[in-house]
Amino acid sequence: MIRRLVFRSEVTIALVLVALMTTFGAINPDFMKPANLAVMARGMSLLGIVTVGMALCMIGGMVDISVGSTSGLAGAVFAMSMTAWNLPPLVAFLTPFVVAVGFGIMNCTLILKGKMNPFIVTIATMFVARGLVSFTTGGLTVYPMPDGFASIANTKPLGLSWLFFIFIALAVVAEIALSTVWGLKVRAVGSSREIARCTEVETDKVTYTTFIIIGACAALAGVLGVMRMNGAQPLLGQGWEFQSLAACAIGGVSIFGYEGSMLGAFLGLATMQVLANGLVAIGMSPYLQMVAIGGALSMAMFLDARRKVKLDIAEVQTI
Repeated sequence: MIRRLVFRSEVTIALVLVALMTTFGAINPDFMKPANLAVMARGMSLLGIVTVGMALCMIGGMVDISVGSTSGLAGAVFAMSMTAWNLPPLVAFLTPFVVAVGFGIMNCTLILKGKMNPFIVTIATMFVARGLVSFTTGGLTVYPMPDGFASIANTKPLGLSWLFFIFIALAVVAEIALSTVWGLKVRAVGSSREIARCTEVETDKVTYTTFIIIGACAALAGVLGVMRMNGAQPLLGQGWEFQSLAACAIGGVSIFGYEGSMLGAFLGLATMQVLANGLVAIGMSPYLQMVAIGGALSMAMFLDARRKVKLDIAEVQTI
């Protein structure tokens, strides 16, 4: 039953994605050119890394609205470590991961031990992290990074980028992880913490793991973003939290937990990227991008709610 529901949502969004690409390509043939497709692939790399962590978090029944600001903070710490603070390269690379994972652990502790709502907690830490970004950088762009950093991140193997391949590798690893015993525990916790606890699943440990992973994903995206731009901008990561949430929801990852896959999250993110690029390609105002994405998200949330109601009814009828 679980596999059938996930598969159906993935097929639906894949068909929508194909329809959008066909429509935009018919209106403007340049849209389907390899160069433009490569631009879209490169453009979704950093957000994709964050989306992998968000998808795991949502499948586990949680959400982290601070992930974008945490990425920005990780990037700022990395840039300052490599420039003003003059830390050794290995220490400079690891420090943002310690900071971002620390935010993940703090979020999880406040939610589980403080019995607080995940949205409220992570919105609060979003402001904390964004404030620390401005404090750390003085509100200015930190640059330049040492020689070679930008060239590594901007290398284009097969016309794409190493960042895109890192994103794909993370998504594949996460998909495999969801098929393991740990993945089944994540889904069980996302379905019902109480029932999972009754089956001797260490629910708190599972949730801490997902928040640690999303923190690490945020740090990786922040560090790679700094490398790509050859500096840390104060607005790095701004909006990623809602864009990754939208990508997951559009791709069939349920905001209520339990359902979803990395393939679905990838398709949702690709759909958003195609919408953003395609509207420009056909000559429409770029300001309509957010309108289109917002409409797609609203529809995805509506369908998710409907699916949840149907599942609840089915469970009642089987009792």
